[in-house]
Amino acid sequence: MPERIISVAGQPGSGKTTLVNYLEREHGFAPIRPSRIIRNWAEGKGIVLGADRQLWANARREIGAERGQDWLTQAIANTSAERVALDGLRTLGDYKELTYTAKTGLARVAFVGLFCPVEIRFKNTMAGEEFDKDKPPTLEEFRAQELPEYYSDEEYGVATQTVLDLTPPELRFEYDTASIDEVQSLVVAQLGIRGFLES
Repeated sequence: MPERIISVAGQPGSGKTTLVNYLEREHGFAPIRPSRIIRNWAEGKGIVLGADRQLWANARREIGAERGQDWLTQAIANTSAERVALDGLRTLGDYKELTYTAKTGLARVAFVGLFCPVEIRFKNTMAGEEFDKDKPPTLEEFRAQELPEYYSDEEYGVATQTVLDLTPPELRFEYDTASIDEVQSLVVAQLGIRGFLES
């Protein structure tokens, strides 16, 4: 189990990957990317996920059925890195497992939440790699695609907004006109104050 875990939550396009890349490059945190694990699993099964968020959610469920619902926590625990940055905490079950990890002293865990308006996230997402560039969705389609990801009745269903709502106030970062670089500086300052970036 890593000594320190920084878990970054946010809706698609909110800057999670940019922040995790920075933590890797500047502070030596090994990235754990659930989306990459899901994509690799799907490719191994011959499943093309594309832009359909429902397909991604279904793939997450199928991985849980196959590997155990705690597959993400297992991936974190099995890394040899002392510091890990999680790029995208999306289920209440995973949140509870990481909270338990912190409470029992197995690792120090910081929960970071990035809050960003949908219009900016849509623009950011369309510039990213995960969506089909040949048939990009409209802003309205983007909203409709992500709506099921806000809340879920399933313990391990995708419920990004539920997880974001649980972010401690001091590690909630809301931005609309500020650049992700400015937000990143604020996040890093708060993590530094809490001793997460010490050598």
